Amino acid sequence: MSGTDELPDPPQRAVHRQDGTLLVIDYTGRRVEAPVSALKLDDEGYRVEYLLDLPNPTELTAAGYAKALRQGRGFADEDVQGVLAYCMAAPIAQELAAAVSAATDQPVPLVVFDGAPATAEAVNSEYQLARAKMWAFAADAPYDHHPGEVFSEDELRSSSSAVVERMRAGLRESAERAARSDGARSDIDEDEAEYLIEVFIDWLVHLVAAHNAAWSQWPGPLFQIVSRDTDAVDDWPGATGVQVLRMSSSRRDLLRDPQVRAAVLSFLSSATRKAVV
Repeated sequence: MSGTDELPDPPQRAVHRQDGTLLVIDYTGRRVEAPVSALKLDDEGYRVEYLLDLPNPTELTAAGYAKALRQGRGFADEDVQGVLAYCMAAPIAQELAAAVSAATDQPVPLVVFDGAPATAEAVNSEYQLARAKMWAFAADAPYDHHPGEVFSEDELRSSSSAVVERMRAGLRESAERAARSDGARSDIDEDEAEYLIEVFIDWLVHLVAAHNAAWSQWPGPLFQIVSRDTDAVDDWPGATGVQVLRMSSSRRDLLRDPQVRAAVLSFLSSATRKAVV
């Protein structure tokens, strides 16, 4: 692993193909942190494919989820110049980079922003937060905290489908309990409640899939860009080489930082799979 405190040289636009494709896995939801799209990489001639869009895949492994994202898309594997991912989407992006690299026998560079594994603790935390939000949807009253199930590492891996169904039932139970509370809303729309449950399940399936990662090796380089408040993953499994860039930006503003944009373009230019001839 190698780290750096210096920004890469400014990118040379003539180096990368004007028809090169970048694949982005970034589950933006309603988060306050800037999305990968804020980098505006398409302004540099790249075709940028944002692969996540409701409804997303239902596969419960990182490899299966990545395969589903790759299918039926309008890009050719040989045109892919890089894969980019935010936070816990990184394990899925790694599987995507490995699959494209294997299909073309060309190394695909991977760029992760505040990249992290989807731990069981993180999955459970997001599930509990979703339960609280279902309560808030159904009741205008403080959340009557009723802890839901806590799922183990083993359950998330070996009983993934059953876990997702139990999560769905738990979200519905939270809304139903809220509807029976003193602060229950009188105008609850059951169809809207079911839609909201499925939105949360879509996110939780994404996390379960990321948790169930094989961390496949791929021949391309890894560029890890880290905000000032986030720990870098020092030993990235499956990576043959890692470059880390620590920024002074906050996590919220990391992807709005023009220096991050310059660093990504420089990295992609130096790691490009097919230079302009």
